[in-house]
Amino acid sequence: MVHEMKSKDLNIGLVIDLTTSFKYYDPAGWGAFDVEYRKLRCDGSHLMERRAEFYEIVDEYFRREPVRLIGVHCVHGLNRTGFLICAYLVERQGWKMKDAINAFEKARGHKIETSREKLEELGKQLLLSQSSETASG
Repeated sequence: MVHEMKSKDLNIGLVIDLTTSFKYYDPAGWGAFDVEYRKLRCDGSHLMERRAEFYEIVDEYFRREPVRLIGVHCVHGLNRTGFLICAYLVERQGWKMKDAINAFEKARGHKIETSREKLEELGKQLLLSQSSETASG
């Protein structure tokens, strides 16, 4: 996978593994390619709770390495991955939820399936929060 990324001139510096096991590859192997590895065990039922930890990993990495890319993956690279990337774009980068979902799906080439409702719920919560802050501020 690293060779494929490098052949496309994608400078991956960090991989965030959202799977709940280590059966897919040896995490120690990433260091040989100058790629950091972080495990964030995340099953689909605890996505909302794991957001803050994911955001901290991403923010901390970009403070140190602002030009290198981060690869994020779960088993299929759609639902957990899509949820956390889209949520990050919305909550940390100020994107609109619809735009984040569309950009992710276009880049990935597949639609987010099981996490779409959670993203829409998060988007509604954020809008309500912004509305109440505006009204009280």
